[in-house]
Amino acid sequence: MKARQRFRMVLLGSVLIFFLALTNSNAQGFLRDFLFETDAEGFLFKTPVNPDEAYLIQKYDVYNSRAKGYHTGIDLYTKGGKPTIYPTTLGVVVLIQSNGPCSDYHGKGGGCEDHGLGNTVIIEHILGNGQRIYSLYAHLDSIDPSLSEGRLVDHYDAIGTMGASGYGLSDYWKNSDGTPAIHIHFEIKDEAVLSNPRGKGTYFGYLPASADNYGYHDPYTFISRVKVSYGASAVEPLISALKDEDRTVRLLAAVILGKIKDTRAVEPLIAALKDEDECVQQEAARALRKITGKNFR
Repeated sequence: MKARQRFRMVLLGSVLIFFLALTNSNAQGFLRDFLFETDAEGFLFKTPVNPDEAYLIQKYDVYNSRAKGYHTGIDLYTKGGKPTIYPTTLGVVVLIQSNGPCSDYHGKGGGCEDHGLGNTVIIEHILGNGQRIYSLYAHLDSIDPSLSEGRLVDHYDAIGTMGASGYGLSDYWKNSDGTPAIHIHFEIKDEAVLSNPRGKGTYFGYLPASADNYGYHDPYTFISRVKVSYGASAVEPLISALKDEDRTVRLLAAVILGKIKDTRAVEPLIAALKDEDECVQQEAARALRKITGKNFR
């Protein structure tokens, strides 16, 4: 990156720090990630809970003799309390499964729609090559009330809190001493389903053979290694941000749209040329030049 570009990014970052102290808009996560991630190619996968608040207790694809099967994800156990759970990266909420409901009685085998996963959320992600992948967050104590299917979220939006829910009970999963086993079961898989995406039979949490053969992936091969594309998912929210009452939001939205170079932003950016703020006008013109190759000022 050229020195002039670095200076401009640092300047924008300084403006953003001030902006983050004043607002909590939905555009905030995109803008923060875009400027502070390692590069502008996309957003990295991250652990769904602060590493200081949880530790790994069960790895992916290990055989569990008690469950008599291979684990479909990883389990992260609380170091205390019920930590907040966040999306692993930018994506769209595609499924929210409440704890239960159970057709006849609470407990395993009671016809419970959650199949022991409790309060569960599934998020769709688009990788840089266009592939769609899904992350699953299970056994939540609660799901954030602001969350809804179809909502675009990133790593700064709370999904809910860690818990031990399952089979319609808030504390179904327990430790050997009878206390609730507060943890999150986290999966990366090929389809937005509670069960296995591929393979014969229907299973939840554990499989009769390697999870790799059933449409699952080791989360640690994604965390801090794989990126999702910000383009397709972020364009519409950023276009909306061009009309935000905060001029800093409008300014940075124009900058990012220029880097994404999606033609859907052309008309909104043309409208932004008439923004009351001259800096927003300039960034809109730069963005349009990057997208269309034409000068608008």
